[in-house]
Amino acid sequence: MNQELKSHSAIGDYAGIMFFAKHVLTNDKVVLSSLREQCQVNQDISLNFNCAVEAFAFLGLTESNSRSIQSTGLVTYTGSDEDLRKKLCGRCLDVLLSEGLIDINAVSFNESSVVFSLSKRAFSFDSAIFRNMLISLDFLFYKDGLYYVENNSTEVFAKKISTRRKQVSLEDLKKSLEEQQRMGDDGEQFVMQLEKLRLCDAKAKRVIRISQVDVAAGYDIASFESDDSPSFDRFIEVKTYTGKLHFHWSANEIEIAKLRRERYCLCLVDYNRIKEDGYLPLYIVNPFDNVFESNEWLRSPDSYSFEFIGSD
Repeated sequence: MNQELKSHSAIGDYAGIMFFAKHVLTNDKVVLSSLREQCQVNQDISLNFNCAVEAFAFLGLTESNSRSIQSTGLVTYTGSDEDLRKKLCGRCLDVLLSEGLIDINAVSFNESSVVFSLSKRAFSFDSAIFRNMLISLDFLFYKDGLYYVENNSTEVFAKKISTRRKQVSLEDLKKSLEEQQRMGDDGEQFVMQLEKLRLCDAKAKRVIRISQVDVAAGYDIASFESDDSPSFDRFIEVKTYTGKLHFHWSANEIEIAKLRRERYCLCLVDYNRIKEDGYLPLYIVNPFDNVFESNEWLRSPDSYSFEFIGSD
């Protein structure tokens, strides 16, 4: 957003914004000097012409040079003022949301009056000119320290906020999953190195990181209890964590731990200590008995799976 938009708080009133929009959002190229003159002689409108030019460009509605301005085709005036108003408000809201100029977590719904409201902090300082544009276009109104969505705009507002919330949720989920994956990979590689260091070369070469091949195995690493082990007898599930000691354990992993008992172990890796010289993670042998059935660990389900089996 350029300084021209940041230095002003309003483009104009309803009549001014609509007058400008109806002239520029057409299929024709408009001469800027001619349009400016029309706006200046029209006594029924209030419009900051330069701001309007910059604002419509920022919203992706127009393209201009020193001589002319033309619609991008994103919104076109077809003769209906109400249709144009709704499209302008919708586009303005889309840009504010995509640019992060509105905090969607500051939106509330009042079920008794059936209205959406936004606190002052919902709008960033740089959004003032577009927030006021929405007020001028009868999309928002201000009362008692809150911004309210006009009743005839609640459907559009709810749809836009819902779409953005889904986008943000997916973005956050993707970042979270990527971070978990990175930490998990680092933790497993760390434990692989520890396993190879404690075994002779012949056995170290046979240690396998199963998680890269079979994600349903119920453990991450197949190793050996000692150099004399004739076959795999140490099945390690690596859990990498930060902060307080905690981990998530799937139903499949628990079932495998129950079946393998003493041959299965949890390896709890503090991610913040991986690069610390001499650091050793916590190994828990037979975690089904020593964790799942133990009173020393607080167990809480993240979710339940339900399957309808009917009734007699």
